[in-house]
Amino acid sequence: MERGISPIRLNEYLQEVGGDLNRAVELYVWNSRMAAECFATIGHLEVLLRNAVDQVFKEYCKEDERGIPWFLQLCSGLNDEDLASIAGAREQNAKAKRPDSRDRIIATLTFGFWSHLFNAKHEELWRQCLYKVFAQGINPHVTRKTIAGLVESVRITRNRVAHQNFLKAFDIPKAMQDVFRLAYLISPQYGEWLERDASRWREVYDQCPQIDTDTLIVPGRVAWDIYQYQPIYVCKPERFFRDMRYLAFYENRSIRSQIPMILRVFDQVPWNEEEAQRLCASDDVMNRKLGHALEWAFSSEGREVAHGWANSENGYKVLLLTPCRGSKQGDDGHLVLPNGDIPHMRSGAYVQNHRYASSHDLLVARSTDDLRYSIN
Repeated sequence: MERGISPIRLNEYLQEVGGDLNRAVELYVWNSRMAAECFATIGHLEVLLRNAVDQVFKEYCKEDERGIPWFLQLCSGLNDEDLASIAGAREQNAKAKRPDSRDRIIATLTFGFWSHLFNAKHEELWRQCLYKVFAQGINPHVTRKTIAGLVESVRITRNRVAHQNFLKAFDIPKAMQDVFRLAYLISPQYGEWLERDASRWREVYDQCPQIDTDTLIVPGRVAWDIYQYQPIYVCKPERFFRDMRYLAFYENRSIRSQIPMILRVFDQVPWNEEEAQRLCASDDVMNRKLGHALEWAFSSEGREVAHGWANSENGYKVLLLTPCRGSKQGDDGHLVLPNGDIPHMRSGAYVQNHRYASSHDLLVARSTDDLRYSIN
């Protein structure tokens, strides 16, 4: 199995399970099933998207009246790159000895062709007709930029699952949310069918054989308030936490949707302005980030948000985190829960001192009852 899969390809899976070859292969099989299910769901979306665009262009270019397919009309508004893609599709059909029919050409055009129609180069086409692809243009909140972001997210996911890249560390729930959101914007009925009946991604996702408790959950309104200004979590020095990848905040009976990645843990940080200046002058980027956070802590805003910082001769323990943001951006590991905050429905506090959970579960949970891998 190791030779067949190749040591290089299997290496990520081995690292995930501590070198256990049997468990690595089990995870590899799950990864293939997960990729296949995501790819099939995106395939359904691709059919919807291309048919919706085709219909809009057909009407815009008065295809029935002129008798010429919109993608062959000089007045279509397509650029040279688009026309080259169309020519490539026709050439591909010719080589395969398939008919050069209108429907065959539409089916042969790649997802990249359809997704590129919503980039900035097609702003004029968006204003003229492409906006009609989405809910017949009746949704004033849909912009070309919004659609471009969604189709790019779907394109990246499509490429990742098509090559069966490692998905354990990939934000599958966010990726699939973008797929369904795009489908709903084109056709609410189709979107509902796709999410509820045609896709089994959640079932496969829940069957992941390697789910770790990798998230530290801490309580407190002040801690959450501070994080929204500075990417830190501050607590008493030498407080023991297990080695975790992420940190989550439990506040107002909910786990907040921001799940920052823990970049570095500093223990017994001297809490004074001299230390802030020393850290800001460091050659280490993480030290500088901590220094800037300390400078903020001594500002009037920092003191107000934290309701004053209690004196500590031994300093504080500080967890340096990825910053708060409106949505998941970049590749820094930061997570934003696609379903929003996770409420705690039962009586009593879900977290009192601290708690550990799985980011795998957090990404799909609707309430704290869905957190299977959660321990005190």
